[in-house]
Amino acid sequence: MTVRATWRYGFEWSQFYCLDCSLKEMTWLEISPELDDRSTAVLKRTPKAGIVNITVQGVFQSGGHFGHLNSYPNRFVARRVSYFAIVSNGMKSLEDERNAEKQWVCRGSNPK
Repeated sequence: MTVRATWRYGFEWSQFYCLDCSLKEMTWLEISPELDDRSTAVLKRTPKAGIVNITVQGVFQSGGHFGHLNSYPNRFVARRVSYFAIVSNGMKSLEDERNAEKQWVCRGSNPK
């Protein structure tokens, strides 16, 4: 499955979502250790923490306990990464992140 969505990530969190998705539960985005060289090169350009729109190919799993402290009911394991656009670089205030989301994330008013 190939998906274009938003990835908010940093130390101990990795949330994968779209603003108007019908799935309202959190999804953990896990990067497979078996990425191809091109995908690895794409990920090297992402910030250490932040929010990005990203195109990934992989497998979606639900009904489990995934991610940090097993607190995510869903997981998307990315096997290929083909594109990303930075929405927010680094950790920001919740208000700044929400404003960036409304404008630039997947399904926002002017997505990147």
